[in-house]
Formats: sequence, C-alpha cells, structure tokens
Amino acid sequence: MVVFKKKIFHYLFIVFLLLFQNNLLFIFPNYKNANLMKLTFILLFTLVSILAIILVRFLYYFRASNDIGLEEKEYYILSVTPFLSILLFFYFYHFDPIVFLIVNVCMMIINISVVALSNHLAEKNYVLQQQILTGVQNQYYKESLKSQKEVRIMRHDLKNLLLSLNYHIENRDFNQAKSLLLEITQGSDYLYKKYTECWPIDVVLSNKVNQMEKENILYCLDLKIPKDILLEEKVVDICAILGNILDNAIEEYIRIKSSGIIKICIHYHQNKLVFKITNPAQKKDLDFTKKIIKSEKKYSRYGLGINSVIERVNKLNGYSDFSWSNDYFKVLIIISIV
Repeated sequence: MVVFKKKIFHYLFIVFLLLFQNNLLFIFPNYKNANLMKLTFILLFTLVSILAIILVRFLYYFRASNDIGLEEKEYYILSVTPFLSILLFFYFYHFDPIVFLIVNVCMMIINISVVALSNHLAEKNYVLQQQILTGVQNQYYKESLKSQKEVRIMRHDLKNLLLSLNYHIENRDFNQAKSLLLEITQGSDYLYKKYTECWPIDVVLSNKVNQMEKENILYCLDLKIPKDILLEEKVVDICAILGNILDNAIEEYIRIKSSGIIKICIHYHQNKLVFKITNPAQKKDLDFTKKIIKSEKKYSRYGLGINSVIERVNKLNGYSDFSWSNDYFKVLIIISIV
C-alpha cells in the first residue's frame, strides 16, 4: 500500500511537469510571420522538452536513491503540493502572461523542493532504521558473548561440579543432586562448536554453520586464527561484521536456489584479521561507493547488511571490498588488531 502512495506522489509530480511544459508554450505571443512562429515554437518546445527530461531524471534520482521510503501518511501529505499545483494551473490560465509565467516558475521551485524534502526524509528514515538494526545486532552479540563466557567458566568448574554431584548421589541426597543438576543445565541455553582457537568467532560460526546445515547449503571453512588473539573492545563489531556477511551469503544462496558452495576464509596475519567470504549470487547493480546502498527489498537485505558492514569496518579503521566475478559475490574485510 505504501508503494502505491509513493507512486501516486511521483505521478502527480510528472503530471504537474507535463502541464508546466505545456503552459510555457502558450505564454509567449503568436507571430504574424508563419516561419518565425514555427521556428519559435520548435525552439521553445525543444528547450522545454530538454527541461522536462532533466527534471524527470532529477525525480528518478530521488526515487531510486533510497528504497526504505516513508510512511503512508507522509506520502499523503507530500502529494498535496503537486495536486494543488495542478489545480492552480487552471485557475491562473487566463491571467496576464507575465503573471502566469511567474506563478509557473514559483510552483516549479516549490514542487522540486518538495521532492528534495521527500528524499531527505526518506534518507533520515533509512539512517534511523540502520541505527535500530545496529543496536539490535549489538545487543544480540553482547548476549551471545556473555552466554559463552558463562559456558567457559562452567566447563572450567565442571570437574568440581561432577565430584559434588557424585558425593550427593552416594549419600542419597537426591534433592541436593537435583539442585546441582539444575544449576549446571541452566548455565547456558546455547552450546557452540569449536572451529578456531578464538571463541567469539566460534560463537558466530556455530550459529551460521548450523543454519547452513539446516538449509542443506554447501560450505567450506578455511580458518587460521590463534588462541591468544585479543579482540577486546572490537569484539562486538567484529562479530556483527562476520554475522552480516554470512547472513547475506545464506539469503542469496537460498533466493537463487544455488547448488554452489559458500567459501568462508578467516585468517590472522601480521596483526590483521582477514575475512574473505565468497557465495553464489546473481549480479545486482549496487553502487558500493554510495553513502546509502539500494536494498533488494523483495529478496534480501543486501542494502542494510552491506551498509552495516561498511559502517562497522570504517569505525574500526579497516578495509572492505565487495565485487562480483563469475556468478560469485566476494567480500574482503581486513581489520587491524592492535
């Protein structure tokens, strides 16, 4: 429904634009000389047509520069201006040509300003959603990391807990034994597999690998990470970066129903953490140099996911590169760990 209101807003502007073009041709006086009148008409029509093409391209730029858009009521409010402008065209039709010209130009400026305003509001809405998504991701990974710390502590104390459990069973103190078992089982709801010597990376990999196995997605891992790597305050951003990249890879794999393989390469070399993820993909016209990347809303979250990755990599003063080659989407992330 929101998409329909968005189209109505743009269609009203285009109708206004066509009427503006038509009105300009009637503002100028007729000439008695037929050839001069014909030449003037052709010249004016050409100039106005060029202006119309430029303005339509201008409108398309604002329409295509974001895919998040506004709410339905906001498009209703914005549509009032081009609609009233169209009505005013007919009201001022019999006025003096100079007054009519001034009114036309003023209404054009107002309508272009409204289109620019709609783009500005949509961009702010996008940034707000991006911030909300980032906050949710941060909270998720903080809770996951906290959970794994509890598991690591529990495993460290597991031997003593089992000895205590055995003691209570031998003394037939079953209530205490049950309490101890409950304490052990409530320590964490999620156990992760060990893929590397770096447990925060394992937290993300465990979740995504489990998801790929459920979806019967082929994958391969190339992991070389030392045990003593210190991620410290960068840990949440690094986990979110890896999680977003893998989410995009999994979503695209499922969307195109691929039979290829997702390659996950994570290395640590010369104080730098390197992520290289390659997944089957259908090429999309995404401009990674833009501040806001157009999202493929119907199929995946490429826009939000990649924007989040770029923002976090920039925050860590890292390097990111996205490219397509031979029906594969490739992501390269390099983050300095010092």
